Amino acid sequence: AVEIRLWRHIRVEADGLYSRAVYDYTSVRFDKFTSNSYFDALKHAVDRVDTPVLVKYEFAERRRFHPFAGAGGSIRYSHDKVLQGIADAAVPGGGTEYSTPPTIFNSSLGTPIQVVAVRALRMGPAFSAGVETPVGRHRASAEIRYTRYPGDSINAPALHSNLNQVDLMAGIVF
Repeated sequence: AVEIRLWRHIRVEADGLYSRAVYDYTSVRFDKFTSNSYFDALKHAVDRVDTPVLVKYEFAERRRFHPFAGAGGSIRYSHDKVLQGIADAAVPGGGTEYSTPPTIFNSSLGTPIQVVAVRALRMGPAFSAGVETPVGRHRASAEIRYTRYPGDSINAPALHSNLNQVDLMAGIVF
């Protein structure tokens, strides 16, 4: 995090936040015309880098605890790739760019799947509220931040997920 004080109560903060998530995607589809069912079981790994830039206003300057609120924007770069899996049909995707590395082969089932990497760049508004208190020459900080990225994370017939995000952050500010 980098913070610049513009005036007594106003400052600008820019952060670089990295997160990684691993999740399993399973779907069973039924084709009513051919009476066939299709099964997909895939393990994904998602690397995300969020870069929020916020203008913050500090409400109380002379007290022990300094509450603040902020607003700004955030840019998210995410890289979602299939690590392993079995599939009878195409690998589900979504995003802006696809690259197709070599095929993964599950020897127990004898079914190959193709690895798909999805890269996406999104921007959205971010809002925060929190409190800081001096600890020697440093400051302890607790903050809650809400970010809304446009678009869908998951958009399947039986499941829908948007990209709203709430973070609870605590740390020491130097």
